[in-house]
Amino acid sequence: MKSFLRYENVYFRNIFSLFLLYTILYADYYFAPPNAAKEKVNFVQETLGVVFIYLLVFLNNYFLIRSYLLHKKLNIFLKYEIIYFFFTSFLFYHVLNYIDESSFISAAISVFIFLVVGIGFYFFHIWFLDNVIQTKKQLSQRDLELTFLKQQLNPHFLLNAMNNLYGISLSNPTMISDKILELSDLLRYQIEAVKSDEIAIENEIEFAQKYLNYMAFKSSNLKIQNKILGTIKPFMVPPLLFLPLIENASKFALQTTNPFINLCWNFEDDFVSFLIENNFSLDTNGKGTQIGISNLKRRLEILENQTELTIQSDKAFKVTLKLWPKNIDV
Repeated sequence: MKSFLRYENVYFRNIFSLFLLYTILYADYYFAPPNAAKEKVNFVQETLGVVFIYLLVFLNNYFLIRSYLLHKKLNIFLKYEIIYFFFTSFLFYHVLNYIDESSFISAAISVFIFLVVGIGFYFFHIWFLDNVIQTKKQLSQRDLELTFLKQQLNPHFLLNAMNNLYGISLSNPTMISDKILELSDLLRYQIEAVKSDEIAIENEIEFAQKYLNYMAFKSSNLKIQNKILGTIKPFMVPPLLFLPLIENASKFALQTTNPFINLCWNFEDDFVSFLIENNFSLDTNGKGTQIGISNLKRRLEILENQTELTIQSDKAFKVTLKLWPKNIDV
C-alpha cells in the first residue's frame, strides 16, 4: 500500500487528479451563489463530462504520447493522433449534445484545446518526475557510498583476508602473490563501483565469479557453479546489487562439510533473473541476522527498480531476484 501512494505510481496519480477535479466541481456547485445554482441533474451531467475529458486526455498521453512521440516515432504519432482527434471530437459532440446543444466544430475546438493543454501538463509531469527520481537516486547513491565507507572502516573483512593469506603463506607460499592480487582486485572494484549510479551487469557477473573464486580457497570442497542462460544483455544495474546474496551464500555454505553454491543468470528480452542456491548447516537452518536481505530490499525500494525477490529455504537456501531495466512509468 505504501508503494501505491506515491506520485510515481501512474494509477494513484491519475485517481488523485480525477478526485481533485471532482472535488472542485462539487465545491463549485454547492458553494455557488443561489442565483447561479445548478440543478442536480446538470451537476451529474457535468461530472460525466469532466470524467470524459480526463479520460480523453489520459488515453492520448498514455498510449500515443508515451508510446510514439516520446520514442520519436513522429510519423506514426501524427497518423494516430489525427484519427484519435476526429474520433474523440465525434464522441465529445454527442456528449455535449447530451448536456446541451452544441455544434461539431465547437466540440472539435474544445477537444483540440483539451489535448494541447493535456500534452503540456504531461511534459511538465515528465520533467517533474525525472527531477524527483534523479534526486532520490542521488540521495540513495550518497547513502550507498556512506555505507560502503563505513564498511571499509570496519577491518573485519580485511582481518579475515589477512588471516587466510597468512595460512596460505605457511601451507602453500607459492599462492600468496596470486591471492593478494585477487583481494586487491576485489577491493578496487568495490571502491570504483559505488562511484556510479549504475554499472553494466556483465561487470557484476565477472565480479561475482572472482569473489567466489577468492572465497573458494577457504574450503577445498566448495563446489561453485556459475551458469549464464541466454545472451548477456547490455543491462545497467545498481552497483554491487548481488553482493549481499553472494556473501550470505558463501557464509552459510562454508559452514557445511560439503559446501556448494550455484548461480544462474537467465537473460530474457527485457529482464534478467538471478538465482543463487547454497546449502547450510542444520544448526543455523540458513538463518542469520537477515541484515543483508533487509538492506537489499530497502535498497531496491529506494532505487525504484521493478523487481521480484523470492526466498526459499528447504533442503537448500534459494534466492531468486528478477530485475527489469529501468522503466519509468510516465
